[in-house]
Amino acid sequence: MANPLLDAAIKEFKIPKWPYEAAYDRIVVFSIPEDKAARETFVAGGTIVKPETVRDREENETPRGVIVSAGLGARDVLRSHGMGLGHVVWVARLSPWRHVVERTADGEVTFLFLRAGDIVGSETLQKFVKAGKAKVTTDAEGRHVYEYEGDTAPRFDPPDYVA
Repeated sequence: MANPLLDAAIKEFKIPKWPYEAAYDRIVVFSIPEDKAARETFVAGGTIVKPETVRDREENETPRGVIVSAGLGARDVLRSHGMGLGHVVWVARLSPWRHVVERTADGEVTFLFLRAGDIVGSETLQKFVKAGKAKVTTDAEGRHVYEYEGDTAPRFDPPDYVA
């Protein structure tokens, strides 16, 4: 069964096939630019244009991306923290290894390779919490766990083109 969240992210961000599946405690994240990296000026609506070197650095160092693959060890950590494939996440800025998979006329296609602990937050999980589709509760042993409504629980199914 396909993962609707990951399939939607693939369409929205035009994510190409990634070179391989993650192993062990590793995660593969497709790098997507921050809003500020996509701007031509330093301030939204501003008049001072960024030099090309600044724009390139901001695009290459973006700490934002979509989780596309996770090794078995990473899946346990991600699930326990409310995340799964297709989540838009923020990562520690200088922690991931960057792998340019392809160079096109539009730029480079970059994937980040990191450990589960390098993820600092999930935009997708935040949206679910704000919408009341996910909440933190405690289990019978007093541990904090996420409780989900509907189909918002983390999934690790491959995308349509892999299944």
